[in-house]
Amino acid sequence: MKSNESFLSIHCNSSYSFVINKSEFIGHAFYVETVDEAEKHILEIREKYHDATHNCFALYHWRG
Repeated sequence: MKSNESFLSIHCNSSYSFVINKSEFIGHAFYVETVDEAEKHILEIREKYHDATHNCFALYHWRG
């Protein structure tokens, strides 16, 4: 990233859910500073929603 570019980041942890055709979709966003922190959150979500048919994750780690 160039020094004059800006970007948006997560300010605080958040969750959102909605239902389509009787299926619930739940999204979570977490602010983390390390990959280890991200992996901890992923494990917590997997454990909390252990019966979910899909658990999808995305992680972007930028080192400035």
